[in-house]
Amino acid sequence: MTENIIYPSIDLFVYQLATGLGDDQKKIQANQAAFKNNFSLCNAEDIEKLEDAINQTDRKSSNRVVTPFLTPKHIPLREKEKSEANGEPVDGYYYPVSLLEESYGLLFAVSVEAVSVEAADKIKPQPVSCFQNNLKPLLANKNGNLGKTCILYGYLPPGEDAAQVATNIYKEFMGIEPPPSWQWQQQYQGNPAQGKPNQGKFLGGEIFAAWEPPRNWESLPEYRGLYIILYPNPEPNLQVLHAAAKLYDIWLQLFWFQNKIIWAYDNTRQLKRKLEGDFLAIRETFTKIQEIDTKDGNLDLGSLQELVKEKSKTIASYAANLSLMEIQRQTLEINLHNWKICRSQLQAEAKKLGEEQKLGETDLSFFDTFTEVVENEYLQQVQKDAEIFKPGLQALENLINPLSSIVELTQAERDRHLEKLIAAVGIGVGSAGTVASGSASSIEKLTEPIFTQTQYPVIVKPLYNAVFVVLLSYIVGRIAGYLVWRTWGMSSKKRTST
Repeated sequence: MTENIIYPSIDLFVYQLATGLGDDQKKIQANQAAFKNNFSLCNAEDIEKLEDAINQTDRKSSNRVVTPFLTPKHIPLREKEKSEANGEPVDGYYYPVSLLEESYGLLFAVSVEAVSVEAADKIKPQPVSCFQNNLKPLLANKNGNLGKTCILYGYLPPGEDAAQVATNIYKEFMGIEPPPSWQWQQQYQGNPAQGKPNQGKFLGGEIFAAWEPPRNWESLPEYRGLYIILYPNPEPNLQVLHAAAKLYDIWLQLFWFQNKIIWAYDNTRQLKRKLEGDFLAIRETFTKIQEIDTKDGNLDLGSLQELVKEKSKTIASYAANLSLMEIQRQTLEINLHNWKICRSQLQAEAKKLGEEQKLGETDLSFFDTFTEVVENEYLQQVQKDAEIFKPGLQALENLINPLSSIVELTQAERDRHLEKLIAAVGIGVGSAGTVASGSASSIEKLTEPIFTQTQYPVIVKPLYNAVFVVLLSYIVGRIAGYLVWRTWGMSSKKRTST
């Protein structure tokens, strides 16, 4: 196993969403706080500058894709972050940026320093274990909700096989054996029939894609991209590393778009699970309708109303998630488009630098694998999911709308019945009261002959008159109420037929 690497270094690219769709001020502040946590070990003065920059930057007015927050751009590591590797100091810096109006970005670069040497033969090789033991601990607590990407690089020891060294670096950094598809020294061998290579050229160095676009969406990898670059023997002034540093802004944009693509597709997988749950409610609804108790052939209005209320929420959730899936599909398309532009720009700028400074060729065609996965898997899958779930929304609406109509009609019918009953009773009572007040004296005169010819107790006469009045009032009231009931029913039928 190859043990050494010259000038081992790590560039970590971290991305934090600043403002998401529908985020309120509380969420935006939480995003800012999450991004600031990446600088917890910085000097208080640098953190204060960062906070001022975040608070004062007019993000929406910026026309640049990458806008440095701070001047100078680099925030050096604090002494307690530094360590030593085989006698050489470990050092690095933070490079925070604003990406358009919606995201924060961070380049966190660390390396085993050797920049003070003047001759290449004095640069002390380091064991590949320094990636795990000395550099990786500095990456702890550097996180963003959009994801992060990592580049591990250094100079290839003379006479060593680049693919084997890259494999050893991967095993040391990740602590596991690389998957079979990443065993570069055993693959392709220049044979196009065996598939697209996972490696290429960058400023004369060998670059390896130690990563593939995720296909298992139960758990995403810690790094949404992992790349290893091994340059040829180091120059006295580390010329290639200084040239590569000029391309950091492009790398920042490229990995930003790549992380957003993976983030957006991951969101569609979560939305799909929610839609599947809501879709099951369709079948449950049919079952519940059949289980609703009926009485005298009439629907249980209370149960029906509760069902309509419950499933209306399901429709709202289903429709919202379906719309969000379409938004994420557009996010995929836009960011893939931007990613292609960035990738072409990186290829062109690196090729130009390589020719101007005679550093060597650049070939980033291995990135085509990512493009193909996004186009042929991610986008097509999201489109297919949308096509599958759209009929579900129509089915839910077709189910709930008639139920709502039934509830409304049933309730309206009950309201009309109650109104008719109230009107009939009111008219009947009013008529009875009118008869009672107006007929008392007439009935008294009418019954006077009976009581003058016959001897009855004094109490009998008023009691008899009262019963007679009540009986007459009741009869008149019933007749009046019946007439109102019949007349109301006939007018309702006419209105309905009209």
